[in-house]
Amino acid sequence: MADGDQIIFVEVKCRVSDRFGAPEEGLTPAKLRRIHKAAWAYLEAQGLEQADWRVDLVAIECTRGRRILRLDHYENVLGEEGRV
Repeated sequence: MADGDQIIFVEVKCRVSDRFGAPEEGLTPAKLRRIHKAAWAYLEAQGLEQADWRVDLVAIECTRGRRILRLDHYENVLGEEGRV
């Protein structure tokens, strides 16, 4: 995905119950590190090391029948420190 000249990697988390917490809680520090590593590997493979990029999160809560109850989009979940 792109926003102008910025490359956007999107992590989507969906929950059908709160048994394991909100969808946002699935984005742990370890998961963020893996996403950062994968994004950087992609950028290097494509020769885009100098590109402007970010990681967004889409958090979805839905019913077992997949009716969406809540959908939130969080931009730049790594923050500036994620671009080291």
